Amino acid sequence: MPNRTHRRCSAGGVTSLASPAMFGGRGLRGLAADADLSAGQVAISVPTSHLISFDTAMDSDFGKCLQHIPGLGREMAVLVWTMVERQDTDSEWAAYWNILPRDFGTGLSVGEGILTESLAGTALLGEALGARQVQQSDGSISPCLVPYVGLLNHSPYPHAVHFSKVHADSQELRVCTFRPCAAGEELTLSYGPLPNAKLLLFYGFAVEHNPHNEVSISLQVCGWHVKEARDTAHHPYKFAS
Repeated sequence: MPNRTHRRCSAGGVTSLASPAMFGGRGLRGLAADADLSAGQVAISVPTSHLISFDTAMDSDFGKCLQHIPGLGREMAVLVWTMVERQDTDSEWAAYWNILPRDFGTGLSVGEGILTESLAGTALLGEALGARQVQQSDGSISPCLVPYVGLLNHSPYPHAVHFSKVHADSQELRVCTFRPCAAGEELTLSYGPLPNAKLLLFYGFAVEHNPHNEVSISLQVCGWHVKEARDTAHHPYKFAS
């Protein structure tokens, strides 16, 4: 199925120096570099016509019907469109839908009560509850699904970091390497310098030996001078005598 996606994306104008592959005995699907890639090289470019956005959904026949349902907000309309579109074997995006996991869950998939109970007393609880809130766009940012780029896996030591800006001259979204990637090596992306708690909560996985792991520690100041306590907090290995 990934090869079908490769062909479909190539026919749609996507250019890539990496191809779908399976890695090791982990059963992990991703993209492998077709040749040695140097730092600063464009590894993947995707024309805006190949992005699945709110406009993609709402410009479809089904999307136009959804717009007439009272009280159905923007995000919910796209969600309904995606659920229905994914079941259509004749969909223009069928090759993409078919490579997605049939079952997928993260910490945000559970009910708010279970989430609150499980994360009670942690700094992560506020972020988890906040992630359930919808922030309205001012029109300058448009969330999109990027079919071929979506095959890139996260790594704390990625080959590419930023890819979310469409270039005005070419109307393409480009994935550029910031460090070399050898031929046959998995080409990886960064979801951000996230600790395992956030990766598990928002993306449903954790990374072994994650260099971005962190532990929240609450300190109770008892009799210290406020400035001294603040300095100690900023320099965790400096303790008052």
